[in-house]
Amino acid sequence: MTITYRYINRLEVFQISPLGFNLKFIIGDNKVQNDLYNRDLDDEMVYYYSDIICGKNTIYALYQGTQVRNLSNARSLLEIYNLDGENLKTINLGRYISDIVIDEANNIVYACDKNVEDDYLYQYQLPPS
Repeated sequence: MTITYRYINRLEVFQISPLGFNLKFIIGDNKVQNDLYNRDLDDEMVYYYSDIICGKNTIYALYQGTQVRNLSNARSLLEIYNLDGENLKTINLGRYISDIVIDEANNIVYACDKNVEDDYLYQYQLPPS
C-alpha cells in the first residue's frame, strides 16, 4: 500500500500483513507548510503529489512540485519506483496532469487534466519494463 501527500514532499510504502500495516520505507521529507496555511496563503503552498498507483511490482507517483497558483502551467512528472523504493524512471508528461490510471499489461498510462473542458484524456506509452 502506498500513500502520498499533496502538501508534503513524501511518499510512504507499507507492507500489509494479518497484523496490520507496517511502514516499509519513506521517500521524501516531513516538511509541512503550516506557516503558509496559517497565514491563509494557500496559493503559495507547494502541491507535491496528486495521484499514486501501486501496481503489481511498481509504484507510479504523479508529482507536481509547484506552487498551487502555478498548477495550470505545471509539467507533471510520473515517478516510477520498484517496491523497494528504487527510482526506475521519471517521465516528464509535458503538461499538467491531475489523475492517472495505469494499464500495466500494455504499458499505457491514461491521464487526465480535470481543469480542461475538451481533450482532457491523454495516453502515454511507457517504456517496456
